[in-house]
Amino acid sequence: MSQVKKAFVPLLVGIAISVTAMLAFGAENGVGSVDGRVINGTTERPAVGLEVNLLSFDPVSGMRGDVYTATTDADGKFQFDSVRIVPRAKYVAAAKYENVVYYSNAGVFSGTSRLSLPFRVFDPTTDPSSVEVARAIWTVDFGRQKLVIGEMYIFSNTTNRTYIGDGKGKAVLRFRLPAGASEVEFREGKIGKRFQKLDAETYADTFSLLPGKFSRQITLKYTMPYAGRKVSLAYPILYPVDNLNVLVEDIGEYAWLDIPAKESRRTLRGVDYIAFASNGVPRGEVVRLELRRLPGEPRKPLPWWAYAGMLILGSALGIGAAFAGRGRLRS
Repeated sequence: MSQVKKAFVPLLVGIAISVTAMLAFGAENGVGSVDGRVINGTTERPAVGLEVNLLSFDPVSGMRGDVYTATTDADGKFQFDSVRIVPRAKYVAAAKYENVVYYSNAGVFSGTSRLSLPFRVFDPTTDPSSVEVARAIWTVDFGRQKLVIGEMYIFSNTTNRTYIGDGKGKAVLRFRLPAGASEVEFREGKIGKRFQKLDAETYADTFSLLPGKFSRQITLKYTMPYAGRKVSLAYPILYPVDNLNVLVEDIGEYAWLDIPAKESRRTLRGVDYIAFASNGVPRGEVVRLELRRLPGEPRKPLPWWAYAGMLILGSALGIGAAFAGRGRLRS
């Protein structure tokens, strides 16, 4: 088979799959209804006169299908009649309130012709005191004359208002990296879109933060070049941290953290780490990590996307389950 034919066959297969998904999603499979109620979680009163959109999504392709529109009544209730039912398709109700879009949990018509998709909206706040970090984990691994650093944060919003940052839509959650950090990447989105670079060391997540504990998890990675056998890193703490864990690859060096912390040894995915655990790091603190007796030619580090899984496994908290089933929020 020629090279042209070899390249053309996967293209045809892809087109066939897409067309099949479109036809399946567009097929008529009965009619149902969707209702719900929107409550303002800040005032605990019905959200009256709010435009609600019902969105449908194909479970295979993820394509958005039908869109329906309704308005909440004096009791905050909405109703969609004559909704086309597609097997296994996911239906989500959404509404924009105070420039933030809120979503219900996804629902599926399964043995019924009626769905209920209630959800909440919240008044906004620009007060940063509502933001806390329930858990932060930093990992430090060694590349060739550079450090490969991973950071994972689990944020909480302690109020009943949505935190919108400075109110200008450019900075909600801020991340201050040590001076000299490069090759910065966020697992949850690209820099220049959801994430913005504010200055040489500061980055920001532009998505608003929903009220509640464990509201959001963010994972990032960057590199720090080093020369010689000593490195000192300074981490400004922008939000109070309930629990901080620092894991430094143990290759025989000396590691020191300048805040009260319990030190131990831990092995994750076959790699030995010096582990520091500290509780209650206040906002405004500058945490310093010092490394001495560094080798001149370290090993090649793990791929950066491996850090997120390693961090979760290392924490052994099972926090990921807390995120399941939560509505999404987007600014």
